Amino acid sequence: MTNPAPRLIDVRVGSATDGRAPISSAARSLAAGPFHWLALVAIALAALVADQVTKQIVVSTLERGESFEVLGPLSIHHVHNSGIAFGIFSTWAGPVTLLTAIAILWMVGYFARSGARHPVLPIALGFLIGGSLGNLIDRI
Repeated sequence: MTNPAPRLIDVRVGSATDGRAPISSAARSLAAGPFHWLALVAIALAALVADQVTKQIVVSTLERGESFEVLGPLSIHHVHNSGIAFGIFSTWAGPVTLLTAIAILWMVGYFARSGARHPVLPIALGFLIGGSLGNLIDRI
């Protein structure tokens, strides 16, 4: 007695009503629509304004090297950082500025192609772009 050949099961998950169209052929566009762009710009502007206002408050109220205890272990320290995180590449102002601009352009391009992928994407990229624009303004 021989064993019959194993039966291959074809399972497809799709968006068609009959379940036969695979997800990869779904017609839904992932490009950002007007609502996505509005959300991204609003959040990026809010982040940029908050970034610049808080920096101006620190510069106008604290001397360099001073700190202010906010709550518990949280405090604000007035420092000058010409580099990126923790002063890395502090002597490479030009390349860091250029890379920051390229990163912002890449994020905007990514959002244009994939802004509708997830409802949180305009929020997350809005904060990233707003903060990056704040840093780019400071470097320029």
